[in-house]
Amino acid sequence: MARSDSASSVMQAALPKVRAILAGFRRDGFPVDVEGIAASQGMHVMTCRMPPNVLGALNLTSEGWVLLLAQQQTPPRRRWTVAHELGHHLLHSGRAHPIVRTGAAAYDWTLEVEANAFARELLMPVEACETALAGHPESEWPSVVSETFGVSRSAARWRLVEMKLAQPPEVLVPAL
Repeated sequence: MARSDSASSVMQAALPKVRAILAGFRRDGFPVDVEGIAASQGMHVMTCRMPPNVLGALNLTSEGWVLLLAQQQTPPRRRWTVAHELGHHLLHSGRAHPIVRTGAAAYDWTLEVEANAFARELLMPVEACETALAGHPESEWPSVVSETFGVSRSAARWRLVEMKLAQPPEVLVPAL
């Protein structure tokens, strides 16, 4: 099975879990209270200093799971990081998420793809996105998703790409 197929199958298996969390967690519309959801899953959210380029991590302590967040994240970035780390916790058997990696080549990036997919569905469920977009012109869709779900415009654009409602951004490849 290819990496993308593996990530896709893990996410398909996780969809009922995401939907159960959303249905079982009392909320009044969107954006969802992602830190409340993390607490409902037995996680304590804590802000601290982190190494450069690390926004969040999981740590198992004698008192339970701690979701560590890097300081000075914007509210949308903080929400994404909490949802992403919650995805690691629920999809990857609660394994501690390493803060320091010993080489990108040795790291299983499929875990990151899966945690991102979990975060997208938790923060911006497909059906809720479709409802939010109804009646808005296409040019406003990234802003509508961003504002409705409390996510960055970048996260909103990627959700629209995933839903096949937008084209992925062009990737610039340097000339050889």
